[in-house]
Amino acid sequence: MRKILVIGDIIDDVYRHGKYMSMSAEPENAVRVIREISRTETPGGVANVLTHAESLGASSDIIWFRDVPSTTKERIFVDGKKICQIDILQNASWDIEKLTKFSNELRPSISEFDVLYVSDNGHGFWTDESVNVLARELRYAKKRPLVYVDSQMSQNLPNYDVLAPLIPDLVLMNEHEHQKALDMTGDVPLLEFLGNEDANLVLKYGDKGALLFSSEIIVLCSAKKVDVVDTCGAGDALGAYLAPHDFENDMENVLQGAFDYAT
Repeated sequence: MRKILVIGDIIDDVYRHGKYMSMSAEPENAVRVIREISRTETPGGVANVLTHAESLGASSDIIWFRDVPSTTKERIFVDGKKICQIDILQNASWDIEKLTKFSNELRPSISEFDVLYVSDNGHGFWTDESVNVLARELRYAKKRPLVYVDSQMSQNLPNYDVLAPLIPDLVLMNEHEHQKALDMTGDVPLLEFLGNEDANLVLKYGDKGALLFSSEIIVLCSAKKVDVVDTCGAGDALGAYLAPHDFENDMENVLQGAFDYAT
């Protein structure tokens, strides 16, 4: 398997499971009361990609920039159904000192990896400034890794134009991000807008499957029939499967394997 480095937003994912009890005793403000049965907390965002890659046996590492705060997302399930999500946003911010530290962390390690996986959840880690730092280190690396980019929508706007200087080899997006990106391009061809007209593009359609566009082939990947409880993190799982496998030389089989793994 290929060696991968993942960089991006860290998210603290909290899952609360409970059961309905009764209505509150305040008739003028009646609400359903939920008794919590269990609570789990897992690292999300870029850390979720790393967890999946390691579970597959990949040699991987993460640059988690501790000076940049993380976001917490709490999801509440009642009787197995998701009823609410609470996002406690602590968007990242950069200054010269933090950018210098980021560059110093990247420089000695970036050439050691086969794939650089850039995960963007829209919480401020990836800005023009931080992208330019990474683009510079890629430009002067002794061995440039393949660059995979997954920019998920935040406040209805993906971040692909900001990430374009990284010249990605693979771009992942869902159907809504795809439409938003098309709306942003104007008359510029999509892959050129994304930074590399020769890049591979994987469109994720949830339980409907996935579609790969490359300069050589177009591949439609079908989905397995499963009971969907929560699609959160499925895109991270798909990307984490693609990165350590030899995707560029066996696109159809690796993509189908990735989709089966994600479901």
